[in-house]
Amino acid sequence: MKLIQGKTVGLAILSYKSPQTLSKTLENYARVHLKEMFDDACVVFQSVGPKDLAVADKWEYRTVASGHYLGVIEDLRLTLENMRTDYILLMENDCPIESNLSERDVRAELEKAVRLLADGEADMVRLRHAWRPGGSSNAAAKYSRYYDVNQLSASWQNAEKLSNSPQWVKKMRRLLFPKEARHSIGRAVYVEENPHLCFPDDIRKVGSFYIVDSAVFPWTNQPSLIPRRFLEQSLVRLSRVQQGLVNMSPDDLERLFNSRRWDSEHFRIAISKGIFTHTLKA
Repeated sequence: MKLIQGKTVGLAILSYKSPQTLSKTLENYARVHLKEMFDDACVVFQSVGPKDLAVADKWEYRTVASGHYLGVIEDLRLTLENMRTDYILLMENDCPIESNLSERDVRAELEKAVRLLADGEADMVRLRHAWRPGGSSNAAAKYSRYYDVNQLSASWQNAEKLSNSPQWVKKMRRLLFPKEARHSIGRAVYVEENPHLCFPDDIRKVGSFYIVDSAVFPWTNQPSLIPRRFLEQSLVRLSRVQQGLVNMSPDDLERLFNSRRWDSEHFRIAISKGIFTHTLKA
């Protein structure tokens, strides 16, 4: 059954020289029949090898590949050229589904995310699990470095990382590092019980989602459901940004996205409970 009537949704998994990690991830997805929820699903390879292709073939994923590694912009270009769906869930190959979630949970979360985009409430939806993200998470540490926690979220799993600096020190940090402090506001969605009440100018609540202004929430490489049109516009913009930067790593998608325009355009980033976690590549 489709996630939404009248629109198509694709799954694109970016993978580079890590067949063992990809294998574990695709096996994890099979547990909840994730691929079958989408109208199209593919693995996007650069500098692909036989082991990579064998993994994708085992789990019956369509493959898109280039002969050489040219960086993340090439990943986006390959994805857009080979996937024609209205929305694309874009992720790297080390993002398994949180172990406590059932097939019904995953489908329900995806359906709500697609509907939010279709209704025009957000420009993208981040789907990394908000409170069990996997790996090391520093959202609480960065947020509480600049702001006191008003009411700690009952779901937050890493409260031990909260800063214990006195209030006057945090105020001084906000004065000395205004940009860093501003960009930390978005992390309130992971730490505060009611972040939309703490920062009503930057965060609002729509159903079970928080909608955060990109001016306070930098881009991070995590599973995100994004309209095709937004990705197409981003590809053009990122290519221009890359041309203007020296010593730019082809992998530095976060630096490319987090330009002045990311702040000034006030993109609407939706956050929910989420689906995916993060593991170290094998």
